[in-house]
Amino acid sequence: MRFIFVGFPDDVFPEMLIVAKSLRDQGHRIVHWIRASGFAPEYSPALAPLVDFRWDKRMSDPTNPLFFLDTTKFPPLDASELAVFASDESTALDLLARVYPNFSAPELIQQYHLFLRCWKGLFQQLQPDVLVFRTIPHDPVNFIIYLTALARGIKVILFYQLWFGDRILPLNNYMQSAPSLTSAASSASRILTPLDLKQDLRELYLSHTTSAPESKPFYFHDVLHSFTLI
Repeated sequence: MRFIFVGFPDDVFPEMLIVAKSLRDQGHRIVHWIRASGFAPEYSPALAPLVDFRWDKRMSDPTNPLFFLDTTKFPPLDASELAVFASDESTALDLLARVYPNFSAPELIQQYHLFLRCWKGLFQQLQPDVLVFRTIPHDPVNFIIYLTALARGIKVILFYQLWFGDRILPLNNYMQSAPSLTSAASSASRILTPLDLKQDLRELYLSHTTSAPESKPFYFHDVLHSFTLI
């Protein structure tokens, strides 16, 4: 199978080098590895031999590595193709507006279509079977990669961090709950309660269902202290 990994900086997640080597040893191919966002990867010396795709700097705009310099090889999407992405356009434009706050609405739409065009072309070139995302796509580039994969019928694996220890939930669609949890809850012979959780999870749940200051998620403290009310 042909894999693309999205959002895995190997210097932050060194264990992913083990995953990459294991896949290659089993006969799979990693056709692209996207560290964070954009097209041009910066493979570490340890990762480079494990990934097929090689980026030629002449292919991208030196002022913006998110875009191809020569997009003529990747024709624009036609009306039927754009219709597939229409329902997600407002979400994509909202994400793009955070990156390009000075863009007008027509400029944001043009940027959105350019992203779709470039990733359609890159997918046609790489022909991936599976995309693995480190987390739910919440920036415009990774969101558009996600949409392009769904439109092409490519299997998608997402990991949702629970911000508690090493627990994560594997997902195929960020709009839906984890299938395993949904199945377990629906097949239970009675209504599940916090008592059904393991002790550490139960304590976490109870700590976040009170009105005490410590009930806020741990990352909220930094967020709240980063703003000053006038």
